[in-house]
Amino acid sequence: MDDRTGNATDVVLFFPRTRWDIAGVTTRLPLALLYLGSFLGRAGFSVRIIDQRVDPGWRERLRESLQAPPLWVGMTCMTGGQINSGLQAARLVRDVVPSVPLVWGGIHPSILPEQVLAHELADVVVIGEGEQTALELTRALAEPGIGVASRLNPSRLQQLAGIAFLRDGVAVRTEPREHIDMQQLPELDYSLVPVESYLLREVGSERSLQLTSSRGCPMRCGYCYLGSVPGGRRYRAESPERTADAIQALGRRFGVNALHIIDDEFFIRIERARRVCELLLERGVRISLRGNCRVDALDRMDMETLRLFRRAGFHHLYLGVESGNDRVLDFIEKGTRTEQVLRVNGKLGRAGIAPKYSFMAGFPTETLDEIKDTLHFMLRLLRENPLARTTPLQLYTPYPGTPLYDYCLQNGLQAPERFEGWADWGWERCSSEWLAPATRRFLQKAAYFTFFLDGKTVADSLPSLWLRLVARVYGRYVRERIRHDLYGFMPEVVLIRNRLSS
Repeated sequence: MDDRTGNATDVVLFFPRTRWDIAGVTTRLPLALLYLGSFLGRAGFSVRIIDQRVDPGWRERLRESLQAPPLWVGMTCMTGGQINSGLQAARLVRDVVPSVPLVWGGIHPSILPEQVLAHELADVVVIGEGEQTALELTRALAEPGIGVASRLNPSRLQQLAGIAFLRDGVAVRTEPREHIDMQQLPELDYSLVPVESYLLREVGSERSLQLTSSRGCPMRCGYCYLGSVPGGRRYRAESPERTADAIQALGRRFGVNALHIIDDEFFIRIERARRVCELLLERGVRISLRGNCRVDALDRMDMETLRLFRRAGFHHLYLGVESGNDRVLDFIEKGTRTEQVLRVNGKLGRAGIAPKYSFMAGFPTETLDEIKDTLHFMLRLLRENPLARTTPLQLYTPYPGTPLYDYCLQNGLQAPERFEGWADWGWERCSSEWLAPATRRFLQKAAYFTFFLDGKTVADSLPSLWLRLVARVYGRYVRERIRHDLYGFMPEVVLIRNRLSS
């Protein structure tokens, strides 16, 4: 018989640490788990979310949640450090209550479910979007009379779409799950998380939270994982009215003055984006907004449209430039050119919209000179538009199933054969066998010192006036190094690396 009690939490969802968890800077809301928890809650199940990034007492909270064993415990992870953190929590669950099913979801398990299931701390993998799958799994495990021994019966699991599990030691994938209509998703239950822990200061005195209004991206960049996830290329969005309602409600409820719409691409359908802005203006909503947008989409927009976005609150836009070298942009199938970026940089400056540009390096065939082209291009964007900001230079990570992944395998990539082996991968430390050793060392250094390149992003997030001043001064120092190609002796990189890894 089921050994649960009436006081048990039905489902525990765990968000593992990454290697880049900086309070007030990178610790965004765990939106994927919030959607799952809210979806299950609407169906009558009790859910607890434990976020290792913001909860120093996560072990005690997890043990407490296991006193009356839940139906299952869910772990989410991307490729990289989250894997080790998730396995750490999964080991605690297995040691305390061995019978509780461990369910993995998120990007990495969706891409490599068979490898994840080969690990002893994984019982089921949810592939792709998980709301409906999680609900059906929970209902199946909650059926009256189902004992612990039969919860993971393969015949029962086979009936659930969108999962993978083991049958006689062999991984089995069930039929793909149809994507849910975003209009059918419930309003998020923010009582599941300590919202104050996720308030970010991305710029100045902002109190910023995050939301999503669409899923998927139809573009085909060669490095992007979306093509490896079922339906990841299919763009779906909620209605403009629902998005405007959510923006208005978050501002009122939590007193935030800024929101980051973290859709893969908010501006895929320009008319939808315009309608959201018109609604916000009609309602008199005054809140600073930021979102993701492609360079070529902005290049096609006229100044009237950009000024509409600015009036509605889009004071900041996040643009993936990736490289400052056109040959590299062609190789990765980005679909944009550096001349477009320069035009857009000027247009955004005239519209009063601050762009934040992201860059990557370490692509196959990329030379050290081409990487330095990117660093110099970053400087040019900052120089030509005082509103511009940049992300740190991220190291290209080849994700399985992406167009560039097979190319990397053919050129020396040694992909991990075990789930835990992927924990050492990430945008700042993946194994790039196709790069010369000197280039690899340079990139690993650049991933850290470019954190401070724009002289604004890190400084604005710091609480101390003194620390903000130090960050700005160091940013000027980094820019001078790049301008003169001086990278030889940088002992401060070790300090930055140790601080971020602590």
